[in-house]
Amino acid sequence: MFGLFRHINVSTKLLLSSLASLVALLAVGIMGGISLANMDAQLQRMYSGNVLGIEKAGDAERAVRRIAVASADYVLADPADRSSVRQDIQNYDADFAKAIEEYLPIIVRPQERDIINRLRQAYGGYMQAVNQLVAAQNSDLAMQVLHQQVTPKRTEVNNVIAELVQSNAQMAEDIKKEADAMYRRVQFTFVIVIVAGVGLSLGLNLLVSRTITKPLALVTAAAGRVAEGDLRGETVTVNTRDEIGRLTDSFNQMAGNLKSLLRQIADAAESVASASEEMSAGTEQSSQAVAEVSQASQELAAGAGLQSRKVQDTMASTEEFSAAIQQIASTAQQVAAAAQVTSRRAEDGDQAMRRAGAEMDKITTSSREISGMINELGNRSQAIGQIVDLISGIANQTNLLALNAAIEAARVGEHGRGFAVVADEVRKLAEQSGQAAQDIADLIRQVQEDTSKAVEAMESNAQVVESGWRVITEGAGAFQQIKEDVNSVSRQIQEVSRSTEELAKGSEEIVNAITAIGEIAQHVSEASQSVAAGAEEQSASIEELASSAEFLANLGQQLQQAVLKFKL
Repeated sequence: MFGLFRHINVSTKLLLSSLASLVALLAVGIMGGISLANMDAQLQRMYSGNVLGIEKAGDAERAVRRIAVASADYVLADPADRSSVRQDIQNYDADFAKAIEEYLPIIVRPQERDIINRLRQAYGGYMQAVNQLVAAQNSDLAMQVLHQQVTPKRTEVNNVIAELVQSNAQMAEDIKKEADAMYRRVQFTFVIVIVAGVGLSLGLNLLVSRTITKPLALVTAAAGRVAEGDLRGETVTVNTRDEIGRLTDSFNQMAGNLKSLLRQIADAAESVASASEEMSAGTEQSSQAVAEVSQASQELAAGAGLQSRKVQDTMASTEEFSAAIQQIASTAQQVAAAAQVTSRRAEDGDQAMRRAGAEMDKITTSSREISGMINELGNRSQAIGQIVDLISGIANQTNLLALNAAIEAARVGEHGRGFAVVADEVRKLAEQSGQAAQDIADLIRQVQEDTSKAVEAMESNAQVVESGWRVITEGAGAFQQIKEDVNSVSRQIQEVSRSTEELAKGSEEIVNAITAIGEIAQHVSEASQSVAAGAEEQSASIEELASSAEFLANLGQQLQQAVLKFKL
């Protein structure tokens, strides 16, 4: 029963307690009403059966007494006045008969009826005596009848009336005793009902108070611990399903959610601190990478300037080579015009060929240097590409860290709104870093393409130089042959003329290739400047990223300090 009562709603418990008090009060009222009704019935019974009987007996006794007085008056009255006295006696006799007739309906016990019958008999004898008195011829006889018959009969009638009154008095006494007994029963019943009602109401109130105050005390104590930051206590256990039980369940759920939230905040703070450390490390790596990119850009610019100067030197050598070829052509024409001076000029031609060989050596050396520089430029481009890849990786990692930070901020809710803004700024910086890295990668690819073209041009230049070297070698052999056999000069003139034409074409190609190399060097210089500018922008972005990382670290420390106030 108690277990079932614990699961009833608090409002129902209070209603049951009030109903118990109301039922007890209603029972007392009903019993009081019933008792009053019974007492009223007893009073009605006493009045109708006893008081009214005594009253009617008194009326009868009064009529008998008046008849006695009238009889005495009749004896003492004058003959002229006796008729009125006789009329009074008749009236009094009618009053007695009326009193007896009115008494008959209220007879309760059979003994009353016996008394009434004896009263009638006694009264009949009494009236016979009175009638004898009235019929007496003289006053002496009337006086004799009065003393000998009327007075004894009157005494007999009064005795019966007294017995009737005594019977009604006894009946009234019995009714009074019954009423007293009823009063005592009602009083005892009232005490029992009141005590039972008070006990039931008090028990229900104590039960309701116990089922309410005890769980509330547990919840209040647990709430006090939570307010002090102590979440290590066990959940509050209340074996009720009323509002208090639901309140306890809600409190336990709130405490559990608060505990989970604080743990999540602690984990988020730790994650923020770790992410800020990783971000700081990433910014340091990015800073180093940017420094390397800046240094590589400076080296690339220096290499491009050196390459430009080498190209100018090569162009000067090529112009000299072209002039030498023109001179060879003029010499060949002169040889064709005057074969007789060939012998003298053969020595001069041999020397000229030697100078051409020296110039070709210079061209070969310059071509090799240019080729080495271009290869070095390609290697630098690859190194820059690796650095750009590293920057892209760092930007992607930073973007992921910003995304994780935004997720953690969304999980924290209102307290993480500032953290979400910082995470969004970090993500934007990461995107800008990634875009800058992509621009650098595009420039590097363009430089690599131009470098590949320059390498191809240098390979072609090397072939032309080798061809020129072979031509010079052949020319030297021809001069030797001229020395040995002047007669064969005429035949060799045509071959020399054709060779000089090929050399002229080759020199033009060399000039064009060197011009292209100069343009490439110019592009490389411009690209290196763009890379340097991008590196500066990247450095500024990394500084902003470092500032954001420091802010995140401070925010993580603040979150950890806030969580340390609670005992999980």
